[in-house]
Amino acid sequence: MTLAAGMQWDLLPPLSVRSSEVLASGRLEPAYEIAGDAFDYALNRRVLEAAVFDGMGHGVESTLMTTLAMGAYRHARRINEPPARVYAAISEAVSSHYDGDAFVTAVLGRLDLDDGSMEWVCAGHPTPLLLRDQRVARVLDCVPSLPLGLGGECRQVAVEKLEPGDSVLFFTDGVIEGRSPEGEEFGTERLARTWEQEWASERPPEEVLRRVVQAVSVFCAGRLRDDATLLQLCWYGPTQGR
Repeated sequence: MTLAAGMQWDLLPPLSVRSSEVLASGRLEPAYEIAGDAFDYALNRRVLEAAVFDGMGHGVESTLMTTLAMGAYRHARRINEPPARVYAAISEAVSSHYDGDAFVTAVLGRLDLDDGSMEWVCAGHPTPLLLRDQRVARVLDCVPSLPLGLGGECRQVAVEKLEPGDSVLFFTDGVIEGRSPEGEEFGTERLARTWEQEWASERPPEEVLRRVVQAVSVFCAGRLRDDATLLQLCWYGPTQGR
């Protein structure tokens, strides 16, 4: 493992966390040249907070940038800042250190465990998928804000009301931009189909996610050009916990 890879893995939380109402699980498949992906989540009182990051560039510099963004995220989260303020705090931390010459893309989410309402912010990042009744219902919508570190304001805090049994999949561009040896892109539609197929197998959610990441790696013949990261949130409902 390279220095950048070791630093990157040290950033990550455990690969899954669960309560009777919710499960969060993440997977990261690093490229041969580490590209600064990371994910994070935490259960705080009656809220699950989660985020996916993708730092610009490759190697140690990219990992250092993501480390800074992750530290700012955790600090803002721990003092219970709302999503728009979390966005602003991370962006300010990255901007003050890199003077607007570097950025981190991200999705920041906050899920209320009692009613299933999920607030989320998109910072120049691919938008997540919603799975309902084991089918991908749609791509979630949010007005994108500028990537973190470029000095913009949070343009929208989107709200999605989940139903018991719904799952949400966050992912980095390394997943959908992965290419086969023939140059074909993995793409969002293929990701949605793969996720659906794995859910239909009725395997545990953590195994579903592992197999989706494996499918991306196999499609790319094991040679990813960019880190591929997935973060899955499964809300079971306040009275239908597992």
